[in-house]
Amino acid sequence: MRGALPAKEASLPGCAFGVASLMPTGVAPSRGASRTAAAASLPAGDLPAGGSDAARRRSGVMGVLAVLAFALALVLLQPREASSVLFVGFGGSKPSEAAEPARPVIPAPGAVEKRSIERFGRPDMPDIMASYPAFGIAAVDRDIEDWMRHIVARFEEDFGGRGEGLAAGQLSSYGLTGTYEVESPSRSAVSVTFELWLYTGQNRPGQDVITLNYSFLTGQRLGLYDIFEDVKEALAIMSGYSRKVLAARLGGGHADGAILDGTAPDADNFANLALVPGGVRVHFQPYQVARWEAGCQTVDIPLDTLAPARPLLALWGR
Repeated sequence: MRGALPAKEASLPGCAFGVASLMPTGVAPSRGASRTAAAASLPAGDLPAGGSDAARRRSGVMGVLAVLAFALALVLLQPREASSVLFVGFGGSKPSEAAEPARPVIPAPGAVEKRSIERFGRPDMPDIMASYPAFGIAAVDRDIEDWMRHIVARFEEDFGGRGEGLAAGQLSSYGLTGTYEVESPSRSAVSVTFELWLYTGQNRPGQDVITLNYSFLTGQRLGLYDIFEDVKEALAIMSGYSRKVLAARLGGGHADGAILDGTAPDADNFANLALVPGGVRVHFQPYQVARWEAGCQTVDIPLDTLAPARPLLALWGR
């Protein structure tokens, strides 16, 4: 702290109280401010002898005005923190800075963590080996993990306790295997396509393909109504486009009954839709549009073709 000022700088006739009382505790005013504060510290009663009451009042008013002028100067000259404390000293509230809106955290390209659920060798329980991704977005990661754990729980409920009589450590003939692929149309969205193989004691395993789409901007899972403004038009376009592609691929240009049924403009037929750069990829389940031997079919549809359905272009970074 700066030392006391010399007596000749310590007072100004007419000031009723010291401005130093307005300074934050423990904060030393600058040299110029110290001189002004000290010069304002003489009580009004110390006017020269013989002054009238009116003169005293005028001097008191002038002193108060000087204090206010000095306070204003402090507001303009002090750093933000000191200015805020100064206003609090006057009984006001501390000025608040406008909060900057939270910005979405978008994972860096390729920043995907592989997680898994692995359970083997449990008496009368199916074996589980299911993997799923994590992107570092809490809401997205939580939804994917909850979804996968629900799939595992349902499978264990349906196929546990089958009385195989396995000893501890033996592998079960029942099991669930899950793998995934990730597609990103832009840094704002992601699609995860799961391939689930279900071993249930049959001659061949069951197979399911399930796609989950997410916005990294909101952390929400996306359905058809989130992706397209006109879902009816989107279904019509995807139906016609897929039917033409599959007819050429599987039927020599002819769409048989399986293709016609499996590509009908129904939301269930296009439930497994992945967002890919430049468009969408439709995944069809086994038997949906062809025999088992043909495998799962996919059809890529350009975004420009889907334009009449008014897709949410921000998902593709447009």
